[in-house]
Amino acid sequence: MRDSRGAGTCSGGEALRSKDSKFFLVFWFLFSLGNSRLRNLLAENKELKMLLSTQQERLDANKKNRTVILEFLCCHRYSTLQNIAYELGHKSTATASRVLKRLCAERLVKKEVFKDDVFNVTLFGITKNGVGFLDRDIEENLHFIPSRVSLRNLNHTLINQRVGTFSSRLYSESFNTKIINTEFGNLKKYEEYAMFKHRPDLILSLKKDVYEKMILIETELSIKDKKRYLKIWNEYLLLKSKGKLLYVMYFVKNNTAYERLGEIRNRLKFNLLSLHDDKNLLEETIRIVNIEKQRGLCV
Repeated sequence: MRDSRGAGTCSGGEALRSKDSKFFLVFWFLFSLGNSRLRNLLAENKELKMLLSTQQERLDANKKNRTVILEFLCCHRYSTLQNIAYELGHKSTATASRVLKRLCAERLVKKEVFKDDVFNVTLFGITKNGVGFLDRDIEENLHFIPSRVSLRNLNHTLINQRVGTFSSRLYSESFNTKIINTEFGNLKKYEEYAMFKHRPDLILSLKKDVYEKMILIETELSIKDKKRYLKIWNEYLLLKSKGKLLYVMYFVKNNTAYERLGEIRNRLKFNLLSLHDDKNLLEETIRIVNIEKQRGLCV
């Protein structure tokens, strides 16, 4: 006998399967929608993570650039935008200009324009606040005083700064390097390195573990007479023989100066060797570099 309750309708099992099928379709739709949103959310998080990472890298780079600029200006007191960009290792001056603008706004750096019949140059110098920001002794590290800038010697000063940066980079991968500008103050200030009679332009300090040496740097834009070099080089050879000095780098402006200083070194060789035992000491100690052949050194 036919059950009237089932007439014209599907069986109970068929109804259940039908409901399960609808439920599965609804569930799959919601799951797909949720999974899509989840994927989008994860993608957004990755982008956000990258953005945060990029922002942090920018903050770190900006902090490093600020420190490098302040340290550089503390060493040399003042410099140009181009030299500061060179110290940062940048071909463009855009980053240096942006950082300097902020440092000037914070009064850690001062901008000054110098003009005369020959020069029209903008200099950036460290202030007392800038020296204090680095936790340096204000008495030992004097700040930028525009009235004390010598326009007559400015070209030598600026090339000398680049020479210091260039020389430091030669050894920065192997040693902890430090450039000391010796043009400031009494020579007693540098007695921790040597008892100088002649003032070099720069000292490049090299340290690694217990190893500690120095390289002296002379930015020689004009060649002096033989008598002067005889006296200076004898002092340098004595420092070399005592083990304090690695060697001296003479940076000359062109090939003519390079050859001329080389000739003077050859002529003085016998005079100096009579005072010292090592026959190769002069060549090992006095090294000559042509600025024109070193990329980026010309101001």
